[in-house]
Amino acid sequence: DKLLEQSELVFGEQGRGELVDVADGKGYFQAPVLLQVKDSATATHVHEHEVFGPVASLLPYSGDAADASALIAKGQGGLVSSIYTDDREFAATFLDGGAAFHGRLHFGSKKIAEHSMGPGTVLPQLVHGGPGRAGGGEELGGLRGLSLYLQRTAVQGDEPMIARLAEGGADW
Repeated sequence: DKLLEQSELVFGEQGRGELVDVADGKGYFQAPVLLQVKDSATATHVHEHEVFGPVASLLPYSGDAADASALIAKGQGGLVSSIYTDDREFAATFLDGGAAFHGRLHFGSKKIAEHSMGPGTVLPQLVHGGPGRAGGGEELGGLRGLSLYLQRTAVQGDEPMIARLAEGGADW
C-alpha cells in the first residue's frame, strides 16, 4: 500500500493471488507485481521499505550514471546493485558513485548477459551484505561468514615441531 502511494501498478494485481491449499487469513502473501515509481526524484517509500519479491519497482532516471548512483544512495545501503552496460565511462562513473552504498556491484554486459549467474548469487569469495541497513558489511554467507565462528591463533616455535603439529597433532 505504501509503495502504491508513489507508484503505478504496471503488471500483476495487489493481493494474495490464487493460492493452493492455503486457508483464507493464513500467512502473508502477495501476487507478483511490477510497480513504476511516479517521480523517482521525490519518491521516499521505495527507499525506506525493503520489499522483496515478488514485488519489483522500476525507478526511471535520466540515463546518466551519476543520476543512477544518486538514486541508489537514497536507499541507505543495499546488498547488490546490478548495472547492465557496455559503456565503460558509464560503468566507471557508476562505480565511483555507487560503491559506497552496496556490498557488491554486479556489472553485466552484452558479452556475458546470457552466462551471468545473476547479482544475488552468493559465492564464498564474495562479500554478501552491504553498508547501512543491508547487513552491516557482510552477512553469514560464504567463507567470510565463517569468521564469526572461528578464532585465529598464531603458533610459533621450533620449525620441525610446528610442522609435525600441523601434520596431525602430537602422535609423533
